[in-house]
Amino acid sequence: MLLLYETFWGYALLRVVDDAILVDNVHALATHFQSAEAANEAVVLVAFYEFPSQIHAFVELESIKMSLMSPALRGFLLAHCQVVGETLGVGDPDLGDRISSDLPIPCLHNIAVHELLRGVRSQSSALVGDPPRMARDRALSHRLARQAMGIGLEPDMVDAFIRTTVGLYDALVKELNTYTMRLREWYGPHFPELSSIVQPQIPYVKSVLLMGDKLNAANLDFSEFLSLDDELSLKAAAVHSHAPPFSQLEMLLIQNFCRDVVLPLHTTTTALLDSLNDHMQAFAPNLTALVGVPIAPRLIYLGGGLSKLSKMPASTLETLGANEATPRDGLIYRSPLVDLAPEPYKRKFSRTLAAKCALAIRIDVFGAGQDNAMGLQYRDLHLQTRLDRLRQAYNRRYLGLPA
Repeated sequence: MLLLYETFWGYALLRVVDDAILVDNVHALATHFQSAEAANEAVVLVAFYEFPSQIHAFVELESIKMSLMSPALRGFLLAHCQVVGETLGVGDPDLGDRISSDLPIPCLHNIAVHELLRGVRSQSSALVGDPPRMARDRALSHRLARQAMGIGLEPDMVDAFIRTTVGLYDALVKELNTYTMRLREWYGPHFPELSSIVQPQIPYVKSVLLMGDKLNAANLDFSEFLSLDDELSLKAAAVHSHAPPFSQLEMLLIQNFCRDVVLPLHTTTTALLDSLNDHMQAFAPNLTALVGVPIAPRLIYLGGGLSKLSKMPASTLETLGANEATPRDGLIYRSPLVDLAPEPYKRKFSRTLAAKCALAIRIDVFGAGQDNAMGLQYRDLHLQTRLDRLRQAYNRRYLGLPA
């Protein structure tokens, strides 16, 4: 028999070495877990699934609390419960019923299973191992316990984390834009042609750092961050530029500014965006599948949380993030999907996307244990069909082409 043991950092699957202990006196089962050595003789660890992030752990533990089988748990059981007819002992009878009805795995919940899981819990360090990032996970576990008992309820931790991260990301991006603009103003008098040749921010910073004085450009390789055409244009412009040179000290200050200030800030911003993307994939996977990052977390930030966002109609979602100059064009209008639509039909497609976002948000909030399957279906099937029809209408109306 197998045992499913849920921890606050992952799922463990253990096998009872000798099923004969199940027919003994139930109260005698505790004797098999009086020491770590005895526990390892009674049960052995088959597999362990560690939650990849704190947000993922929060979602999984919420599913456990509501006796739901999440996609992660379903895949874990399918991968490791491969013996046909082998019984799975579970601590929650409702979860066991859901597993038995959805998977070909018979589940058992009785006093013997309860005592076995109690013994596993008492020797979890020896059987499963110690949890990583102990302080962080203990805080998460305590908060879930307080929430389950209705003690000290606080604003949703995940919403607060997303909103704080988005605010920090926007502040870092604004600071990065300011620094790169000041760099162009500082380095521009020495090589003004570089701004028109290399327009993206980070390739410009890397070019200045690598090159220093423009006279060094001819002997350097820029292929790591510039295209061949841009590299040839840069080298030709450096040869023919008549801008005055900088002193060696000033050039050293510019390069130090690029190396020690701008590029580390860019690295931090990129890492923060990657972390935000990972958390959004676990927290709001369907919304993220439709509009991506950072638009999805910005919607949560402006809406005051995912729960509040789920109560908004599509017309309100469409205008979130709009400014006074274009009050109808919010964050959704600036998403990559809307950019694919023909110019005269962008607002029409934006309304369609807002309607699908409203559905995706409700799935993320009320569909516990869901993955991003519905969001991908909306994007790849419904929205793509709508996009094709708008392109056909544009070709027929504005280009005179057959539909």
